[in-house]
Amino acid sequence: MSHPENEILLKLADPPDCTRCGGPALLHAKFTHSWKNTRGQDVNGLREAVLCSPCDGGARATDGLLALLAGADQMGLPNIQVIGGLAAAWVESVRVPPAFVHRITKYDPADRDEHGSYRGAEEAASDHGPVEAAYLEAISTFAEAAGIDRDGDP
Repeated sequence: MSHPENEILLKLADPPDCTRCGGPALLHAKFTHSWKNTRGQDVNGLREAVLCSPCDGGARATDGLLALLAGADQMGLPNIQVIGGLAAAWVESVRVPPAFVHRITKYDPADRDEHGSYRGAEEAASDHGPVEAAYLEAISTFAEAAGIDRDGDP
């Protein structure tokens, strides 16, 4: 693809196991993903997804792709091109922005102004150090469990 922000990297050989059921996946995709934060700013990153027959079968966006991948050992060039188009459609079906954006903080939301900036009585840096480290550990654990990767490593 000509625009790096729309690039999709597909891996057929040895994809990681499905994060939902733990079973074998047929395809691994890494693609750009973005959403708006609470301030209305774009947040860009990478997202990964695996295609798993038991978990993804029966969906209109995946059935044709699953059928072609089932015969991947006999795949010729025409099927590879078809798989590229079907894989792009599947990625678009999983490229849904998050339904919720959460702010993890010790500060009362009532102490924030209309732009989300903290305006309360406590020192704005009072959550730095061990408190901030605990927040970052919680976010890291959540991101790992959700399959979110912001640094681009597979």
